[in-house]
Amino acid sequence: MQKFNCKITHDENILEILNKQYNWIPGPKNIRPTQEIKDKKFEYLNNGQNLKEFILKDIFNLDISKDLRKKVYILKENKFPYQVPEGTLHYVFWSYNIYKTDLEISEIIFKEFSEVNKRTDFEFIFFRNPKMSLELDNINHFQVFIHFLQNS
Repeated sequence: MQKFNCKITHDENILEILNKQYNWIPGPKNIRPTQEIKDKKFEYLNNGQNLKEFILKDIFNLDISKDLRKKVYILKENKFPYQVPEGTLHYVFWSYNIYKTDLEISEIIFKEFSEVNKRTDFEFIFFRNPKMSLELDNINHFQVFIHFLQNS
């Protein structure tokens, strides 16, 4: 059985092929939010705060008066998930002030998800957004799609 646990391209043609062979991997129609989700996200982010400060507080739980030099990363369930295939979970890997290689990101995702869920019978793929809705200095985020293996 193929076990991914890696970065893949967001190329729609490749995603289409992968989705046909591995139905848990999102296809081209699953990698963008619906209008309803876009509206919720806009309402959530349009709170009068500086966007970067808001993300640092909300996602990373950083105190912007003293934590701006910290190097942190976190794996979080996506607050605004895409319409992913049934059985697929949608998370986001965030990093601030730190660069991680694709291999390091894969290792972190596996470690963080398995520690929280107390199991290792899953696989995942991740990619950087083809159309980034949030582009902020020193803040990176990757879409992560996870599913539990069958018969494990």
